Amino acid sequence: MYLIFVWMQGLHGQKKAERICPEAREDALPGCFSLWRQQNQRRPGMKQIEREGYAWARMGLMDMESANSYLMKYAQKRTVTARYMQVMGLGQRPPSPTEETYLLRWAEMGFPAESVELAYDKTVLKCHELKWPYLNGILKRWHEAGLHTPEEVEAG
Repeated sequence: MYLIFVWMQGLHGQKKAERICPEAREDALPGCFSLWRQQNQRRPGMKQIEREGYAWARMGLMDMESANSYLMKYAQKRTVTARYMQVMGLGQRPPSPTEETYLLRWAEMGFPAESVELAYDKTVLKCHELKWPYLNGILKRWHEAGLHTPEEVEAG
């Protein structure tokens, strides 16, 4: 992490860099590498590390606690989106930005993968293919009705 914040000293002045705790500076770079590994990208160059440093600074990740919290939430999101992709038969590929928007929205609504699978099945039966807006509409209606698990959906 130290490498990310060395250039921040030059860009933002010493005061900005001093507010970042030493542990966070030391651990940010491994955190960034783990994110890039999860995204199946090649090893990042300094430009990519710099962009990530700017993004972390904009998000206020200036200490170890906030950086670890961010990395844990990010890992949870990736796990949920991967599970949703799997139950919809989309394989191991990463979702596109638009797909990811839908997937994260469903996770925020509190849908387990089984409910997404049920909504996917209803979508394919009706449309004969995956239509993201249609699937999203089903899940939004269920959410508004307070139905989140497959049992609740079937009972409701």
